[in-house]
Amino acid sequence: MKKLTLTLGLLVMGTTLVSPYTEAKSLPNAQQLLLAQAKPELPAFKPESLDFKPKPVPANTRSTTTNDIQKYLDKGFELLEAEDYKGAIDSFTKVLEINPKIADAYLGRGIARTYLEDYQGSIVDFSNALEIDSKYTYAYYFRGLSRGVLEDYKGAIADFNKTIQLDRKFASAYYYRGIAYYYVGEKQKALADLQLAANLYKQEGKNDSAQAALDVIEKINQA
Repeated sequence: MKKLTLTLGLLVMGTTLVSPYTEAKSLPNAQQLLLAQAKPELPAFKPESLDFKPKPVPANTRSTTTNDIQKYLDKGFELLEAEDYKGAIDSFTKVLEINPKIADAYLGRGIARTYLEDYQGSIVDFSNALEIDSKYTYAYYFRGLSRGVLEDYKGAIADFNKTIQLDRKFASAYYYRGIAYYYVGEKQKALADLQLAANLYKQEGKNDSAQAALDVIEKINQA
């Protein structure tokens, strides 16, 4: 199985993710201004490019069935890279119609659904992937991102915690857990995570991402 590099600019809704601003809409103008000054805009829940390698399809007593699964799974990820999200969903669904125990198909379909802004549907798919494989790092990570977009920051933190337990060097999980911590009022934890993310990005040679994390730290400190 070839390694797929998915450029997953997920969960971008045209705005930054700002729960405080959503809350402020119902407040008088003066209070809105004070709240906006107290809570700076932080980046949306949007992951970096990730190198993702689908797991081999389990062997089946009927080789034709296994071949069909592999064909639709590969096609799904190809369509995902090509930004044909509806087509990707169709391919992953065909995999699951043949064998509903393929975790990668749920993951891929969940990712496609996030691009179509079906965040609740994506959470269902990521959760199904985790029922099949409780140590599926990417499923926790992407579910955390979807929960972040829906402003379920505690749920997002729980998913990023699991991501980090499974992969201590998952820089983007620290980055987005830091942002989620900030939104639940845990400023020091937010700063610590963002600094860890910056350090890990530097180790990976992702200097732009490291600088982005440092920029968020500066923005929080200036609030």
